[in-house]
Amino acid sequence: VPPALARKYAYCEVLGPRGPVVAERLILGFVLFAPKTTYPQHSHAEIEESYVSVSGAWSENDAAVHAP
Repeated sequence: VPPALARKYAYCEVLGPRGPVVAERLILGFVLFAPKTTYPQHSHAEIEESYVSVSGAWSENDAAVHAP
């Protein structure tokens, strides 16, 4: 995690290899962002990511701003 993002970002793995519920093929966790945080575009080899926003607005690239 880049240092600028590390000050505005928190992550907790609930289910997965490092979580209290151990699973090898699935990871489930929570991500918390401070207001006005930009999460850099990225990708992970051989995994699929899904996000569910529970509060605040978010945008993807320049497409639009979405509410939860």
